[in-house]
Amino acid sequence: MKRSESLVGGAYSDYIAKTKLYLGVIGILGITNIMQLMVTLSKEHTVVVVPPGFTQEMQINEGAKSKEYQSPWAWSISMLLGNVDPQNADFVRDSIKGMLSPYLRGQLNAAIEEEARVIKATKKAQKFEIEDMRWSPRNEMFWVWGDKTVENLLTKKKDTVRFTYEIRVEAHNGMPRITYLNSYEGNPTRQGKFPKVPNKPYLDEETQEAITAKVAE
Repeated sequence: MKRSESLVGGAYSDYIAKTKLYLGVIGILGITNIMQLMVTLSKEHTVVVVPPGFTQEMQINEGAKSKEYQSPWAWSISMLLGNVDPQNADFVRDSIKGMLSPYLRGQLNAAIEEEARVIKATKKAQKFEIEDMRWSPRNEMFWVWGDKTVENLLTKKKDTVRFTYEIRVEAHNGMPRITYLNSYEGNPTRQGKFPKVPNKPYLDEETQEAITAKVAE
């Protein structure tokens, strides 16, 4: 009888010891998870994306607008804008509008809609061939230029002109946003000196006012 009680008592003691061990391990794991979560939340978030026309990943840090970051986007955006026909006009319109900052969307929305409408109505196709791109450290943006050919798909008549795009892209909430966009016939500037381009606000006035009012509450 005493031997039986000894066995029961030993098993119970082992059970208590193992329970304390398991609780201790669970507690340590819980503390470790909390620490990892705190470290993750305190780190700057990075989003990995693949720009159109590129096969390698690139990392986006919030607010990024460096030469390395903007180069593939400037190339892709100018090719998207410069190669439009009646079949892809709506796609190009929607793609560009989706990348514009709220301020630029308000400023350029009507012009983008009108250009898409005209291309479809007149049956014209644009083809843009990039000759060169140049980074302006002063403006933190790219100038992209080359030859743009406009063809009337009905008459097959073609006209080719020199054309330039000015593009600035910044990262906002992990996504690339166009914060400056301009285009015109001709080369970017004379003697290779880029003028100072004024900064545009990221948010449109209405959105900014709404955010300011919300913060003030």
